[in-house]
Amino acid sequence: LSFCIAIWLVWHFIDAVRVLYSKQSFHFNECNPLSFTIYTIMIVITLARFVGRVLRGKEIGFPMHLFPYSTSKHEWESGDMPIFQYTSSKRRKGKRLLYGWGHASMGELGIKEFLLPKNHLHSLTHTVKPFLVPFGSKNNVIGIACGVGFSLFICRERGTKLTAAYGTGLNTYSQLSSQPHSPNSHTMRCVVEPKVLPLPLSYPEKTKVTHVSCGRAHSLVATDKEGVFSLGSNEHGQCGRPVILNEDYQRSGMVHHIRDLPTDVKQMVCGFDYSLVLDSEGHVYAFGFGYGGQLGNGTAKSNWKPGIIEGDIKDERIVQISSAGDCVLALSDKGDVFGWGNSEFRQLGTSSKQTQVNLPRHLDLKIGRVKEIACSGSSCAALTADTKLFVWGYGPLGLGPKTRFTPQPMLLPSTLFGENAFEPEVHPVRVFGGFNGVFSSPITSNILLLLGKADLYMWGRNECGFLGLGHNKEQFFPFKVSINCNVQEVSCGPFHTLALCRTWILISKYAHLFIWQLETEYLTFASSERSFLFNLIASKSFSSFISDLYFNMFVCDSPIHFTIAACLISYAFRS
Repeated sequence: LSFCIAIWLVWHFIDAVRVLYSKQSFHFNECNPLSFTIYTIMIVITLARFVGRVLRGKEIGFPMHLFPYSTSKHEWESGDMPIFQYTSSKRRKGKRLLYGWGHASMGELGIKEFLLPKNHLHSLTHTVKPFLVPFGSKNNVIGIACGVGFSLFICRERGTKLTAAYGTGLNTYSQLSSQPHSPNSHTMRCVVEPKVLPLPLSYPEKTKVTHVSCGRAHSLVATDKEGVFSLGSNEHGQCGRPVILNEDYQRSGMVHHIRDLPTDVKQMVCGFDYSLVLDSEGHVYAFGFGYGGQLGNGTAKSNWKPGIIEGDIKDERIVQISSAGDCVLALSDKGDVFGWGNSEFRQLGTSSKQTQVNLPRHLDLKIGRVKEIACSGSSCAALTADTKLFVWGYGPLGLGPKTRFTPQPMLLPSTLFGENAFEPEVHPVRVFGGFNGVFSSPITSNILLLLGKADLYMWGRNECGFLGLGHNKEQFFPFKVSINCNVQEVSCGPFHTLALCRTWILISKYAHLFIWQLETEYLTFASSERSFLFNLIASKSFSSFISDLYFNMFVCDSPIHFTIAACLISYAFRS
C-alpha cells in the first residue's frame, strides 16, 4: 500500500513540476505552491516509512537488534520468538482539543480566519458543525466559558504550573478588559482571537486562575490565592461593586477585585446580569440584577454587595449551582435539589399563579438521589445517581415535538442515547445547560469506558446552528454531535458552543499543522468536510476508514487531491 501510494504521488509530483514551469492547466485542479510543498513532504514521509519497513524485515548488514521484527524460520518453529511490549505501562493521554460552533461574527469562537479570511472572499458569520479551534491546539486549555458573543478560556502556561485567563469576542463593555488596537484608540469592540486578560494580581508568579464565567456583558475570573475579579458591565451591580450612573464601560476597562467573596471558590455562574459564587464550604453568594428573584434574598431587588443565600439551603452543603436565564437550581451533598428565581413555566414546582420564588425552596422531584443538575431559561434537567436523566419545564425537552411542556420531571429513555442489545449499558454521565433550552450529555458505557469514549448529544432550540448538528432547526430529540473525540467539558452560550475534548489516539503536532493548512487552502468555511480529515486520522478500524473516505469523495464531492493528502496524513501520523 505504501509503495502504491508513493508511486501515485511521485507521478503527480512530476506533473505538478511540469505545470509550475510550463504554466499549463492541471488536469484535476490548479497547482499552487502549497500543494506542491505538501506533496513533496508527503512523498518523503511515505517513502521513508516504506523503506524503513523494508529494512526492518530484511537482513542486509544493518544492526537488526535495533529493529525487533525478526521473523526467521527457526524462531517460528521453536516457539522462542521474543515478545516485545510496545506500549507504556502508564496510560497515555490523548491530545487535548478545543471545538467550537454556532455564531462566529463577533469572534466568539476565537478563529481569526473566520473574520479575516486570507484565501476566501467572504467572512463567516456562523458554522453549524463543530470546528477545530487552533487556539486549543497551540495552548493547554483546561477551562471554557461562553457568554453573549464572547468566550473565556483558562490556559496552563508552558513550562510552569501557572494558569491564565484569555478572552475573545465581543468587548463593547470591556468584558474582556481593555484591549487596545491602536495608540489613538481606547478598546477594541471585538477581539477576533484569544487575548490574555490583564488581572491586577499582587503575586502574578504564584497565583493561578481556577474558574471563569460569562454573563450577558460581564465576566468573572477566580484565582486560588487572590479571590475573584470582575470585568464588564455593572449596570445592576453584577460585578460586585457600587453602580456608577452613566458609567462608560468601554473606555474605563476596569478590572475590579471583589473583596467580599472568599478565596476558596468552587464554582461560579453568571446569569444575564447577575452573578452566583459557590465556595468550598457550600455557601452560595449572589449579587446583581434581582427583579426575578434570582438573588434568593427574599426580595425582588438588585444588590451589588455579595450576600450569602439562605432559605431552605441555610443548613445545607451545596455542591453545584446551575443557571442560564433567571431560574437557579442548587444541588446539595445529600442529592437534594433546591430552586429559586423565575418559575414562569413551573420549573420550581410552583402553581401556575406563582411565577417567582424569592427564597430557595426544596424541590420534591421524587426521582431519587440527584448527582448533577442543569438549568436553562425555561427548562431544567437532573441526572440521578443511577444514571437516569429527567427533564421538565418548557421548550424542546428531548421528548419529541408533541411534548413541549411538563411541570413534572420526565425520564429521557436511554435508547435515545444509543442503548441497544449490543450496547446495553449506555447511559448519560454528565449534563450541561444553556440559555436556549440546550442540554448536552456525554454518553459512555462499560465497554466504551475502557477506551475513555464519551459522545456528545444535544437538543433544544438551534439559532445559528449552535447545536452543531449541521442545520439550524429545532432538535426535539437528543442527537449525537459529530466530534470524533472524548468530550470532557461543554459550555453553551445563547448563540455558540464550546467543547473541550481529548483524542482517543496520540496525533503528532505536525499532523495538526497539515490539517489546518489543507483545510484553509482547499475547503470553504461553510463546507461539511471540515472535520473529515481529523476523523479520518482518528478512525478506529479499517472499515471506518474506508467508510469515511467513501463519504468524503462521493457524498461530499471533495477535491481528489485533498482526499489523497488526507489518506497520506492519516497513514503517516497515526500513533
